[in-house]
Amino acid sequence: ERQDFLAKYGCTGWTVPLIQRLGELGQGRGFVELGAGHGQWARALVDEQQVRQLQQQQQQQPPKDKSPLQNPRDFVLAYDDQSR
Repeated sequence: ERQDFLAKYGCTGWTVPLIQRLGELGQGRGFVELGAGHGQWARALVDEQQVRQLQQQQQQQPPKDKSPLQNPRDFVLAYDDQSR
């Protein structure tokens, strides 16, 4: 069970309402990921952003902001690329 939890969430679990709220807060700005392990939170946030964009497209509503984020993966940028 613990290994399954770590694979899905990392050391600190997230909830859907939390990821949705962070998605609202990061709308048009995104996040910088610092020392975040294997990127589980980043994947959850990128998935949330993609859902948000799809919903806006389906509703044919322009985004509330003029987001420069064209690539959904730009929503969470890794600060430490572990290149050393």
